[in-house]
Amino acid sequence: MLKERLLTSLYVGGSKPTDPERLVAILKQEIKGKHEHAEKDLDDWQLDSIGPFRLKWTLLDRIPLIKCPTLWLRGADSELVKQHEMERAVKLAVSGGAKAEIKLIQHAGHLLPLERPAEANAAVKEFLDRVI
Repeated sequence: MLKERLLTSLYVGGSKPTDPERLVAILKQEIKGKHEHAEKDLDDWQLDSIGPFRLKWTLLDRIPLIKCPTLWLRGADSELVKQHEMERAVKLAVSGGAKAEIKLIQHAGHLLPLERPAEANAAVKEFLDRVI
């Protein structure tokens, strides 16, 4: 019951997990693996980039180095990544010469591939069909 309430709290826009048991299994496997290998809760890159004393994104200056076409997916109801932040990232990619675009998925939050897997997969397939 608690895990279902916790999972439901991660989803926004009235969406529900399509397979909450799968997500729980993934999370449990990640936790188990970190414990078995004596890993920290946060990976080193996370600590270096967004650690408790650096709560800022540090890779924006690297985005113009992307040289391949990129699709930036965003859940329209995401509270973690705002539309203007995605637009900035796409502009940075384009400024470096890459083809880049945003696809907004309605009724999804930050976990949009889990909330709207069919829509996310369709967006990626359509993008790849055009650029490959």
